[in-house]
Amino acid sequence: MELEMQSVVVKAFPAATQALAAERFAEDSVVAARLGYAATSQSWDGEKLTVVYQLQPSGDGVPPDPPPLAQADLNARANEARANANAMANEARAEANAYANQERVKARDHG
Repeated sequence: MELEMQSVVVKAFPAATQALAAERFAEDSVVAARLGYAATSQSWDGEKLTVVYQLQPSGDGVPPDPPPLAQADLNARANEARANANAMANEARAEANAYANQERVKARDHG
C-alpha cells in the first residue's frame, strides 16, 4: 500500500503561550521536513499556533532509504525549521519577560 501525500497540511498547536506552541511546532517541523514538507506560513491567535505545511516539489515523500545527500538535505531543512521555531519561541519569551518585569516595577512602585 502506497502512502498518498497531501500537497498542503494545516496543523494547530494549542498552548497557553506562544512560546510553548512554538516549541511544539519545532518538534513537529523536524518530522515534517523528513517527510518532505516545509512550513510556508504560521499565525498565533492567542490560543493556538496554526502552521501551514506544503509538500516540497522534490518528490512524493522521502524514499525508504534516501541517499546520503538527500538525507543531508532533509536534515538541513529540519534544522532550519527548528531554528526558525526556536527564534520565534525566544522572541515570545523575551516579550513575556519584559512584560513581567514591567509589572513587577509597577507593583513595587505602587505597593
